[in-house]
Amino acid sequence: MKLLIALTLVFSLPPVVNHGPVFSQERKVADKVRAVKTIQGTFTNFEMGDYLHAKFRTPGGKELSLFVMKPGMEYFLVANKGRRLTLKYEVVDTYIPEAGDVMQIERLASAKAGNVTYESWWKATKAKYPGEAAHAKYRTLVEKYTKN
Repeated sequence: MKLLIALTLVFSLPPVVNHGPVFSQERKVADKVRAVKTIQGTFTNFEMGDYLHAKFRTPGGKELSLFVMKPGMEYFLVANKGRRLTLKYEVVDTYIPEAGDVMQIERLASAKAGNVTYESWWKATKAKYPGEAAHAKYRTLVEKYTKN
């Protein structure tokens, strides 16, 4: 009986997964914002590498790719696809675990469609679609506009 209980406990435990070292805890480096820039642009699509990048086209035809790191920002972008956006982004030195070092990146800090900011839209969206509902509503659109 004791053997049966012991075997039941062992086989009911979740498997141990080795995710490798946790770099962010091993090396804490403060971000250094080098510049904050504001541009106009239209969201075109996402690219997925180690991180999600949003691609934009400026009125002059220039393409820009920015790191997307704020929760729900990708949903705001797909909800406003085709609209001219005001984009604020940071040129920042930040620690990238996959690179094992500090790198200079351009990350999207804020976006605005007309008078609606990402921050106000995301707050209202989370209230309207609580829990996983917001993710369920927009996830398919994000996948549709993502190139790997």
